[in-house]
Amino acid sequence: MSPREKKPTVRQLARLLADSVTDLDPSANYEYLAGILKHMEREGAYIERAPGPAPVDDVYRVKPQADMLAVLAQKIRDTAERLNFADPRITAELLPLFDGQDMPLARLGPRSAMTVACRWQGTRRRAEVFLWHLAALTAQDLAAARERIESGAADFVLLMGMPLDVFEGDPAAAFAAELPADLPLAFWLPHAPEPAALREHCARLVLRAMYREEQTAAARMLEERLDEAIKENVPLIRDGIRGLYFRGSLVLPRETIDPSTFGMVEFNELVNRAADRALERRHPRHRSIAPKTEVSLSGRFAELMRHFFIPGLLAPEGSRMLQAVIEGYLKPLGIINKTPQGLALRVDIERSPAAKALCALIAEAPRGRLPYADAERFLRRGPYGMCSEQFALFMLAMLASGSATAWGDDERIPFQTLSEAGFRSIRALGAGDLLPEDLRERLKNAAYLPE
Repeated sequence: MSPREKKPTVRQLARLLADSVTDLDPSANYEYLAGILKHMEREGAYIERAPGPAPVDDVYRVKPQADMLAVLAQKIRDTAERLNFADPRITAELLPLFDGQDMPLARLGPRSAMTVACRWQGTRRRAEVFLWHLAALTAQDLAAARERIESGAADFVLLMGMPLDVFEGDPAAAFAAELPADLPLAFWLPHAPEPAALREHCARLVLRAMYREEQTAAARMLEERLDEAIKENVPLIRDGIRGLYFRGSLVLPRETIDPSTFGMVEFNELVNRAADRALERRHPRHRSIAPKTEVSLSGRFAELMRHFFIPGLLAPEGSRMLQAVIEGYLKPLGIINKTPQGLALRVDIERSPAAKALCALIAEAPRGRLPYADAERFLRRGPYGMCSEQFALFMLAMLASGSATAWGDDERIPFQTLSEAGFRSIRALGAGDLLPEDLRERLKNAAYLPE
């Protein structure tokens, strides 16, 4: 700018140019420079204008001190315009704002799962939710999520995309192609970010992180201003991000759901509904054996062995709690008879599809020994989808009835000697040594045989 005390007009400034801005009429030079200076004054913080009779007669001067709020406003506009939603600073600043029950993103991450307790067909199930940059999901990431299910660590896994993930093409179709038909795993893909207001909110977050690192007096002042604006707009940011998820896609095996059809429900409820649909496909036979109770077996092993499994009968005057356990978990499996003498254990593979399926697996196993882990995987992770309590009681029923035998590393484990610790040490299941029903009836009536 001119060092003279009297500030020049735009016309005078244009005449100072050594070279013409254009070879057109000189008035174009005046208008061209006037436009540049007006833009600098409007968008910047260090130039101010004194209007003249015409735009080319305006007077501009450099301010001795910038208007920091104007600087900040311009910084926000510039940052929003060139914002990259993949900027990790956005995620780092955005997630802590979501610490409520409606969308608890602050508690999620790619390596730290949030556990959600789900109820499904009368049983308790464990869902794990991860927050992931799904746009960068690898085959190894997907294999790790699948292993969580196959290992029994989780019954259902939900992989949520980061709030501002941007995908190419049709992401729902691409992710659906990755899911085996019976795998209880789902992707929640947020809608692509669009609103200008959301870009502005994110720009403030990026700038706050930048000024926090600068550690200057001016930076601290700007950080405080940004912090005030962010706190004021937190409800709008939360609503905007939550809206992206509920306008997105929930991709399950063989099905893509519009999350808004669930309504604006609590986060845990949405996970429950997604798990319900995925588990139904994973365990299609569970409904026919679903327990009628949720009573815990903790501390009841010895009592169950002594009063029911070893004698094979629970008398009517027996414990009401044991009655609830036996009827609730074993009766749906078709292996309990209610008699005048009490609840009787009766394993008939023609009446119990689960027992028949297990006996068939034992018969097909090498040397007739089915690894216990394989039996558990089939009955808990396969079509029956037994919960841990029902599976444990079913194993005891099969062993107590003689429909299967328990084996340790090399030796058979007699059922009557089985303790709670011994039950956990079973390594394999062998074929049972139960006599056919008709032969047992004949033997009971045979002469000279002790009862």
